[in-house]
Amino acid sequence: MRDNGFNVEIKLDVNTGFLHGGNRDNCGTWMDKMGSSDKTGNRGVPATPRDGAPIELVAMQYSALRFMEDLYSEGVIKNNIVCLTNGSEWTYGQWADLIKGNFERLFWVPEDPEEDVNYSINTRLVNRRGIYKDVFHPTEAYTEYQLRPNLCIAMAFAEDLFDPRHAHQCLEIVETVLMEPGCMGIKTLDPKDRNYKGDYNNADDSCGWNYHQGPEWIWPVGFFLKAKKIFGNYMYKSEARE
Repeated sequence: MRDNGFNVEIKLDVNTGFLHGGNRDNCGTWMDKMGSSDKTGNRGVPATPRDGAPIELVAMQYSALRFMEDLYSEGVIKNNIVCLTNGSEWTYGQWADLIKGNFERLFWVPEDPEEDVNYSINTRLVNRRGIYKDVFHPTEAYTEYQLRPNLCIAMAFAEDLFDPRHAHQCLEIVETVLMEPGCMGIKTLDPKDRNYKGDYNNADDSCGWNYHQGPEWIWPVGFFLKAKKIFGNYMYKSEARE
């Protein structure tokens, strides 16, 4: 890993409540393939850095804050105050409320471009609409609008962050685009994406740099199914089981 990759900072955005961290040279989440090929020039270059505020980490952060506030309310812990470096104080509940108040506005990619808060800046970066962003404010703006299965993890951890109508619409796209019929796994990237490469081969010149740039993974399917159970609007139990 390059030197910059070892110098990682995690900061709180006091305007949104989101934690932002990492950088372009660090593998900050489970999508952690670090380049190792001198032949293709990717040594020390993460294939999927996801720095900024990844959607599933924001959801886990929110879930943890709600849990801590519940522990305080039940008398399990005696303090629910977080002291910020700027001198202000938040309760766990206030912090969670701030995240919830900003999540839909900043992660949802509306079908109408004029409703997109970043439309004037990133309009040419959008492959699909009616989905949730993979990360918020990464170093590489293009990756903010990538369709990945991490949004399913976020839905499973913190369902009340999501507008149910938007979540249902997004999951329909996920099922159509990332869940190929007859495949046990879920694609790690939208086939429409310019970085997509669906066949993983660790013996090729890039040493399998596309590990999370398309090839299917099995474990996120569980979160997809849980999200479908929450937001799928099933009329009959048999549909959910199928």
